[in-house]
Amino acid sequence: MNTKPSSTPKWLWIAGLAIAVVLIACGLGTMALLSAARDAATAASANLAAPTQISPPTPARLEASATARPTGPIPSPTAPRFEQTPTPSPAGPARTATPVRTPTPAARATATRAANPFLVRNVKVYDLDGKLAYQGDVDLGPTLERIAAGIRDPHPNDGTVFQNRERRLPSKSDGQYYREYVVRTPGLREVGPQRLITGKDGEAYYTPDHYDTFIRIK
Repeated sequence: MNTKPSSTPKWLWIAGLAIAVVLIACGLGTMALLSAARDAATAASANLAAPTQISPPTPARLEASATARPTGPIPSPTAPRFEQTPTPSPAGPARTATPVRTPTPAARATATRAANPFLVRNVKVYDLDGKLAYQGDVDLGPTLERIAAGIRDPHPNDGTVFQNRERRLPSKSDGQYYREYVVRTPGLREVGPQRLITGKDGEAYYTPDHYDTFIRIK
């Protein structure tokens, strides 16, 4: 009987080869891990041994710190102060500026008076019998306009010299300084007691009672 040893199956060879490859790969991975761990340990020991260096602040940081504003208000050194005394000029000592006041508008009554300064209010005019002939305001503007225009009243004394015999007006050395003009009274046929006396210097006096009292109107 002829007996031959049986050959090794193929699957056994393949399995053994695979195991060998796995073992080689594991060995290489283990060696790589050990090398990396050794390098990391070396680097850590080097960092611990070396002194820590602190970098100085950069100019930009210093400038930012210098220009940072404090929390409280700080007056600017260049800003002028109100209480600062001005420097005297060569022409003389400096004067403190005086605030300009806005003029207050005139009252309505003053404006009315300025618009017609020749209006005399609440005048009482009596006739020759002593009876009240007129009571109210007297506007002397028309009489002054008539005088300026050279228009005479029909009364013969209108525009004649007023001699001021009673001396109720300021005395003048010139005997022809004053002149009298008639002021007509509403409701009276006769000329009435009202007169307007003018002076050569432009003054004017009004009398409602035929020279007993006078009111200066200009």
